[in-house]
Amino acid sequence: MKLLYLHSASLDSPTVGMHQVVSMCNAFAENGIITILSLPDNNINKDNIDKFYSSYKSIKFELAFRQINLYEKIGRYLNYTNISSHINELKPDFIYTKDPSSLHISYYSKVPFIFEFHNDLIFHGSKYFVKLGLQSILNQHWTNFVIQTSQVSRSGYVAISENLKKFWIRKGITNNKIVALHDGFDEDMFNKVIEKNHSRDVLRIQREKQIAVYTGNLFPDREIEKVIFLAKQIPEAEFYIVGGPEKQKTAYSQLALNENVTNIHFKGQVDHKLVPLYLAASDILLAVFSKRIVTINYCSPLKVFEYMAAGKTIVAHGFPTIKEVLRHNENSLLVNPDSFDDLVIQTKKALSLTINNHLGITARHDAFEKYTWKGRAKAIIQHFF
Repeated sequence: MKLLYLHSASLDSPTVGMHQVVSMCNAFAENGIITILSLPDNNINKDNIDKFYSSYKSIKFELAFRQINLYEKIGRYLNYTNISSHINELKPDFIYTKDPSSLHISYYSKVPFIFEFHNDLIFHGSKYFVKLGLQSILNQHWTNFVIQTSQVSRSGYVAISENLKKFWIRKGITNNKIVALHDGFDEDMFNKVIEKNHSRDVLRIQREKQIAVYTGNLFPDREIEKVIFLAKQIPEAEFYIVGGPEKQKTAYSQLALNENVTNIHFKGQVDHKLVPLYLAASDILLAVFSKRIVTINYCSPLKVFEYMAAGKTIVAHGFPTIKEVLRHNENSLLVNPDSFDDLVIQTKKALSLTINNHLGITARHDAFEKYTWKGRAKAIIQHFF
């Protein structure tokens, strides 16, 4: 069985989306599927390829590159001919994608295909489409097309949350055509429990301090300022923020300086292989979100599953799809998204708990039982292949 994963991001893409794609390709390969990840060929050189391989613990699939003749931001949506030629050349048994342009070609290729939903919007476009008033029109076009593709017998769909699955069923995809599977984590990175003091020594973090860690993007819609003011309310603990981009790291660092918050440390973007060390160094893990995140009602944040696998106490905002995975007082402490006071209360409560308490133990068990990438890929294979 050969699976072709069609993705529109370039090899040097720093996005979380690429991490999810690589993880799924590895997972399909681990389940015995010959897996090829197809990427556009812009920015391809030996340095980028070497950097790509070094960024991940292992790559268990093949890479293939397809030619892009148009300007990348347009070509990713319109360069159908080269994608079609790529499919004909590689002759896959299945196509897997989360890109609408690749879905278009998959539909007309006569090859069985699976489309993965990450949002209620199919077409995101850019600020230029918004300015021209075209985003909603094009999104409606692509939404109608997705529903059209679901009428053929060789189509299948994966949604990253139950809430998102329900949305697309309401739009017209039949229940037997779509499964809800949350994202996951790399079990190889978390199989071995890293001792807290060892990780702190490696990262040069003081052993005797209580440590709260946040990992992930620092985009404005994440409202990381909440963590800054949280640190101000809890001066006895140290807060570590791991993530980028650099522009936001600088802005938030300046805000902390302006507020005279000295117990918060912005570490910037780090190699993903270092993330387990930071999680192991923590006493508690923060999964803060906000209503400004456009996918907040449908998302499945990768950090949540890595947090669970680390076996530490998680403090998380209780948005709908977060509560599909995390349960208050069972495997986490959930916070009212509208209450900063509740964030302070739950964080203090988490810091008062002992290491290896029932919340962390249950979270780690749940992670390995339900949310490994390999298990996710296996569920897809069993349902569709």
